[in-house]
Parts: sequence; C-alpha cells; structure tokens
Amino acid sequence: MAINWALVTCLVIGFFAWSGLARGWWKEAITTVFLAILVFLLQQPNWALGLIDGLNSLISTIWEIIPASLQTLISDTLETFLGISAASSTPQISATDPGAWVIILIVVVAASTLIGRYSFNNKPTALGAFFGALMGGLNGFLVLNLVREYLDGRALPGQTPLTNEITMVGASAFGPASSTITLQATNLPSVTLLDSAIPWLVIGGGVLLAIAAFTTRVVIEKNKEGGARINSKKLPPFYSAPPPSQKT
Repeated sequence: MAINWALVTCLVIGFFAWSGLARGWWKEAITTVFLAILVFLLQQPNWALGLIDGLNSLISTIWEIIPASLQTLISDTLETFLGISAASSTPQISATDPGAWVIILIVVVAASTLIGRYSFNNKPTALGAFFGALMGGLNGFLVLNLVREYLDGRALPGQTPLTNEITMVGASAFGPASSTITLQATNLPSVTLLDSAIPWLVIGGGVLLAIAAFTTRVVIEKNKEGGARINSKKLPPFYSAPPPSQKT
C-alpha cells in the first residue's frame, strides 16, 4: 500500500495549524521548543544516547520498587507498545529503535500540549491566533519530518540501516487476515530536516522561542519592602485579558 507523503504533509500541517489557531502563539511556542530539542538530539547522537542511558537508569531505579507480581505484565506491555526491550530482568529503551523514538515524540508533543493547556485559559487575539496558526503549521512540519528521520534511522545512535517501508503487525476481529501490512511512502521530498543548515535554524529558533516564552510569562516584581518576587502568571502578548470582575 502506497502513501502519498505530500498529501500526508498537507493534512498534518493543516491539522496543527488549525489547532494553533485556537491555542495561540505562546502555547505553540512551547511545542516548538520541545521539538527543537528532539532535532538537536538527531544532530548530536551522543547526547541522544546519553539521554536514553539516563532514562534507562531511571527505569531501573523504579523497577526495583515494583512488586514482582506486576513486573511480568508491565514488561510485556512496555515491549509491545513502547519498544522497550525486556531481554534482561529490567526493561530498557533501545536508542537504535525507531519505534521507541516515535513513542518519545508522541510523549513530548502530548506533554507540551498539556503544559500549554494548563498554563492559562485566555483566548488569543486575532493576531495571536494568526501567529499560532503559523507556528502550529511549523510544528506539524517538524513532527512529520521527525517521524521520517526516526523511521529512516540514519541519524539515530548506531546509525540504523536505511528503510523506506513501514511494517505494522496486527490482527483483525473480522476473521483471518494477513499478519503484516506494508506501507510505502511515495513522493518524498529530496530535502530533509537534517540537510544543510536547516536543523541549526530550527534549534536556534527554538532557543529564541524559549527565551520569548519565558520572558513574556515570568516577571520579577518588587514589593513595598524593597524585596523581589517572581510572578509566573503574567499574560503573554496577543492574548485577551479576562474582563474585570463586577463589584456588588
């Protein structure tokens, strides 16, 4: 089965842009910062390997306090759905497994979305929604290209051999079916996320957005006694302030 990559790109970018229209620029900037970190890890495989080693150490620590009766169930679930190896007594993430990185990408996008959602409930202004749509489209582009790079595997630690097919193994509730479904992407662009200076532009943009998101949300205020306190509830620009409360 062939998938038109150009069509998928348009759909994904359109979906993220529509989401950004409602979320505004600041919340989309949080997602962009997280995605820029993942791009940086592709550029620096040693850093990516160090991150996975740290996660594996954390998993080992948590695994030691889990009751033995639950370890088998958890181990099988992690290996099936998250690509975490259970070859040893403690589940471990494989830094060379494309599927594990796709799961990490999903977790990162979900986490950044929750951070934006629970930061504040103010609606963006028209200009804020416009910027949010632009940044949402950019995030969709980054997500899709990160998926491509992960499945390709050339930039992962250990340089997984190139692949141009996605194989999904599953079953059907409607009777016997083929044990594998092969999906092949077509119309892939020749320019990728890791070509030339593109990744460093994304990384640099992520740093600038991180600074902008922080400085427009956090402010140091002075009180009457001459002291200072950090106010992390400042409303970023291009978001509508809530109406003043009516005194009765």
